[in-house]
Amino acid sequence: MPDLVLAGCPPTPLLSYLKALGVMRLVAEQADHQARGAWRNERFLIVSQLTADDLVEFFITAYRPTPLVGPWAGGSGFFANDNREAVRAIAASSTARLAPYREVIATVEELLRAEGLSDKPTKSAKQRLLRLLRARLPDEAIQWLDSAFVLGEDADSAAPLLGSGGNDGRFDFSRNFLERLVDLGFHEDSVIRSKALLQAALWGERTAGLTASAVGQFDPGGAGGPNATTGMEAESVLNPWDWVLALEGAVLFAGAAARRYGAAGSSKAVFPFTVQTIAAGDNAAVEAEASGKARGEVWLPLWKRPTSLAGIRALFGEGRLSMGREQARDGVESARAVASLGAQRGIDEFVRLGLFERYGRNYLATVMGRFPVRREAAIGLLEWGGTARWLNRYRAVASDAPRHEAALRRLDCAILNLARYGGRRQAADVLASLGAAERELALGTPPGHVRGEVSCDPLPWLSPDWRTLANDGSVEFRLAVALASLGARTEAPLRAHLEAVKVEPGRPVRWATEAHTAVVRNATALRLLLGILERRLVSIGLAGLSGERSARLADVVAFLHGETDDHRLVDLLWGLSAVEPGRSAAATFGRSEHTREALVLPRAWAILKLLFHAPRPSPGNGHGRALGASLPAQAELVSEQTSLPGSAWAPEMGAGSTGAAACSLVLGQLRAGAVDLAVREATRRLRASRVVVLPGPTAGGRERSVHFSPRPQPERLAAALLFPLSDHEYDELFNLVVRASTADLTADTGATATQTYEEAQ
Repeated sequence: MPDLVLAGCPPTPLLSYLKALGVMRLVAEQADHQARGAWRNERFLIVSQLTADDLVEFFITAYRPTPLVGPWAGGSGFFANDNREAVRAIAASSTARLAPYREVIATVEELLRAEGLSDKPTKSAKQRLLRLLRARLPDEAIQWLDSAFVLGEDADSAAPLLGSGGNDGRFDFSRNFLERLVDLGFHEDSVIRSKALLQAALWGERTAGLTASAVGQFDPGGAGGPNATTGMEAESVLNPWDWVLALEGAVLFAGAAARRYGAAGSSKAVFPFTVQTIAAGDNAAVEAEASGKARGEVWLPLWKRPTSLAGIRALFGEGRLSMGREQARDGVESARAVASLGAQRGIDEFVRLGLFERYGRNYLATVMGRFPVRREAAIGLLEWGGTARWLNRYRAVASDAPRHEAALRRLDCAILNLARYGGRRQAADVLASLGAAERELALGTPPGHVRGEVSCDPLPWLSPDWRTLANDGSVEFRLAVALASLGARTEAPLRAHLEAVKVEPGRPVRWATEAHTAVVRNATALRLLLGILERRLVSIGLAGLSGERSARLADVVAFLHGETDDHRLVDLLWGLSAVEPGRSAAATFGRSEHTREALVLPRAWAILKLLFHAPRPSPGNGHGRALGASLPAQAELVSEQTSLPGSAWAPEMGAGSTGAAACSLVLGQLRAGAVDLAVREATRRLRASRVVVLPGPTAGGRERSVHFSPRPQPERLAAALLFPLSDHEYDELFNLVVRASTADLTADTGATATQTYEEAQ
């Protein structure tokens, strides 16, 4: 069986897609019942016993048009004020293949006379007429009615694909279908004159003879209007065969009254692959949201495996995009369904179309992207726990609140991009967008309230796999993971300092109505981190600076030099703080690879970070290994209450310890911009603990891969003290700025801390 490649039938625009379906349906029904169709290389392919010449001959001599009529709308050709020429021409014809059409027209006119309808029916009369038509018309004609409407108990629903019920205002699709048949000479059985037009429609050949007729929403590029050509304005031109074959294909989009899961048993019209419009993605949706004019979205399936007409009917008959047991309701849920294999049955890709009011009051079917059908693991994380329910709730409360609408649009765009392109960067964007949306909720008064009594719960705990699947390898992500791990398994997780929430083991996260530990609202990235550092020192002490995961020293240096995207870091921090504590392949990032490339480290931060070292009570962790043997007993150091926090010989320090108080004092000096004073104070405190800061970075004669740079701004210097470091990184800092030999430690201690610091400068 030869492959007939219809070069004139690419998957876009909508007119071309429907034309391909029309050719397939008509060939399988009227010429070759074994024919199969597929999409290959941006063209529709038919596997059939027919040759290319046979296919052309079939449409010219044997094709029987489906009797499409729409007498429920004004402009359909059946009322006094309508253009009735095409209806009369078909009714008066004598060709055998139009006999079914003539019978349908006669039945419609008889029914209209019986109902006393000489003009466009009223709403109630239209409902009655639709039911009478469905009872009286033959099955061939009912296909069109079912494609345009679903008849419900209380109201009738129109298919967005076919306008407002087979018409767009006064532009009636079925009457235009009749007119194009007349243009092609079907009423005179002389369609042989249109062979060139047919070949152009099928094979994409160039030809003359296009008609100046409306194309409606189906082909935005051919709709004409201002700036549609090289001149000021262009007319709408159309190949009559394109319109005829497209409407023949549209009857495959028959709707049905279906019961959606979770809809409390209520029935709702469902049309194949048709959902509500979401203002996210390509610019069409955003413009539609601004104007408030959108009929919906249609997701057109593409498949590469040749499929019979029965299989294609089954595909469109089900027409589902589902997430688990629930059917997608909008464009974002459709994208999630596609990326989680919620639409299989051999589909390889979807074309997303939006139906928007653009030119005057006319609607256009605009392409909004292509979505391959594949499994994207990160999309599945949105179904984990209560995340999907939270998304639905947030969407409900975000309407009419500009701040939340912007956050929701950003989140929707991130989900669409993840479904469309996949990848860790896109997953990280989703996580950051979730964090940004949560931040907007936390800024409500009270937290979680959007307007009046409308509220939304905090973001529930997210899957631990976010740390793996959203790890885009960026410095910002690694730093955010380290920060989010501060106090992760304690009663004081970092999330409690970001927003007013109550975190209790085994219970959902709730908004805190009583006093809480959240830092200042609307803070910049640096002030947010500095505020968290101060709050944890006051409420927990140095223990609050210990995290399950550590930051790379190289990443901290990048932050100190202002080489990071601080806004993204904060968004990721909000998202990662909502990730449930647990194992993850992204939990450990390994040691910094700074031995290959020298780091440029601010010496002031290196000294300060030793003072802000979180306590690690377990002995033998490696800090100050060369130092420990020559120091006095730990009891002596404990009595001094000024020992180096976090070293192998340092005691545990609580919130009220001298160590935390000293750190708070230094932070105050940094806030005031007195970096020299803060470093002198840190140096004095370290020296009092017999930790002597080296006078220069290369003393001791050892080769080091770290060079000291000018200090950063005080606020950034202070904020960077919040990042937890690994034992290895602390070893590096310790060896860089501390005398490590016994001789160094027992040397003349007459030099003051100030002199030591000044020597280092």
